[in-house]
Amino acid sequence: MGPFGQLGVVLFILGLVVALRLAIAPGRWRRLGKRAPGGSCLETVDRVHLTPQHSLHLVRFRDRGLLVAVHQRGCTLLDNFAWPGEVAR
Repeated sequence: MGPFGQLGVVLFILGLVVALRLAIAPGRWRRLGKRAPGGSCLETVDRVHLTPQHSLHLVRFRDRGLLVAVHQRGCTLLDNFAWPGEVAR
């Protein structure tokens, strides 16, 4: 099998994965950082790439804000705070 045959097999498998995902939960696909209609409780607000292996992510989870650092060994929660404009609990 040549390189084009291998590429075809990979593309076919990826197509199957996408088709299965759409068949299982068609309404759950959405762009990163946008809430799905019906209200997802998790939202990526912003992301900053510091280096190719390091980034900071600001995530809103219900009434909380989370600042997460992503690095080569995983991720670290830097801060957990009440989302501005929300009532702190």
